[in-house]
Amino acid sequence: MLIIRLIGWIFVLAALIILLIELRFWLTSGEWHLIPIGQLWYQLHSESLNIAQAVIQRYLHPYIWDPWILAILLTPSWPTFSTIGAVIIVLCCLTSRRPER
Repeated sequence: MLIIRLIGWIFVLAALIILLIELRFWLTSGEWHLIPIGQLWYQLHSESLNIAQAVIQRYLHPYIWDPWILAILLTPSWPTFSTIGAVIIVLCCLTSRRPER
């Protein structure tokens, strides 16, 4: 359970880092721009994004990529990551068994 909770905190930390990047961009340019998950993935490792698209479209079904995966890739990254992280942390706290006294 500790590993899963740690993964939740990693999601929250990633969301905070992305939010700080967006705030820095807003302060320098004056425009607020939410970074989509797909753009973040492309900037971090574009080859794996292309491989994932090719594998899903070729070996699973093209309908899975467009519209389903594409809709996920277009969602803003920091609100999505913070929500996923918070849900994981809360579920871990609710399901953790505490020793009886």
